[in-house]
Amino acid sequence: MKRATASTRAALILAAIALAVCAAWWWTRPGADAAGRPRAADAGAAAAPAALPRSQAGGAAPRSWPDLPPLERPLRLAADELRARADAGDPLAACRLVAEADHCDQARELVQHLRRALDQAERMAAHRTEDGETDAEMPKRIRAALAEREQALAHCADVAPPPPAERVRYARQAALAGHLPSMRHYAIGHAFRVREIMAVLPQLEIYRREAEVMARRAAAAGDLESAAALAAGYLGGLPGQGPFPTLLEQTLPEDPGRALAWAQAALAHPAMAALPEPHPLRVRLDEILAEATDRLPPGARIPEPAAMASVPDGRASGRIASIHHGLTREACSERAFVAP
Repeated sequence: MKRATASTRAALILAAIALAVCAAWWWTRPGADAAGRPRAADAGAAAAPAALPRSQAGGAAPRSWPDLPPLERPLRLAADELRARADAGDPLAACRLVAEADHCDQARELVQHLRRALDQAERMAAHRTEDGETDAEMPKRIRAALAEREQALAHCADVAPPPPAERVRYARQAALAGHLPSMRHYAIGHAFRVREIMAVLPQLEIYRREAEVMARRAAAAGDLESAAALAAGYLGGLPGQGPFPTLLEQTLPEDPGRALAWAQAALAHPAMAALPEPHPLRVRLDEILAEATDRLPPGARIPEPAAMASVPDGRASGRIASIHHGLTREACSERAFVAP
């Protein structure tokens, strides 16, 4: 059998890099199969979610907490301050601890996968044919990407990842305090990880009771991503969307009327006007709108759009991103709070 050409091996190496990136995303994504969609017997309880408990965020007003440490400060020099502030009730610090943990988790995974991709590329380049100049260059490119990611990972040096239950606790604390980015993050289910799900089963049960009302509060305050997540969750899934629904989608009861109402509200949000037609968020909402309309029972009244503020509390404009965008470290500095 003839050996693969250089171009074929280069394509295989590129595929390995892509697989590395996808694998890093997969292992750090929120839990997908951790909680089942409510059974028919549970639908009544899910349709009327219990009220959220009063925030345990402490006595200081949300906007009176001092600024967070600069993002460029190494985590080992900021972690103790952030933990002390979070334990004292600072929701911004609690948010930042969660975002730093996610950031470092993703960086570690990507570095590990790039190292494996580099090892494979070097072994393949060692057996290149005479026309294998591309093979010789490929390890250099992966090595450069790896060096860049290792430099970013240095931010996390000497700080152990938090226990899963602690990360969920801080995520919930910031969300209950009404911090809008944290509400979105927790309600959609990003605080949980598939590989750690057995360690947070009690927290998952609490989440199941709180997620719907928290997502609705954030969306009603004008958060575009929360409204889109509610629309997708109430729909119960689009044909061909894949096998990995978010925890919120698994928690909400299937209700095409509510899906339609939240899709209409999100599409009517002023921030949507600036999006091009092929933007993923617009495309997704259009698909949900069409599917929800088809699923309405014959003769059912088309529901009015859900009530949604045009601009989120404390924010200059609506958030523009793809659905289920995770929590960024920058978002934790946003003093955007939803009134209780």
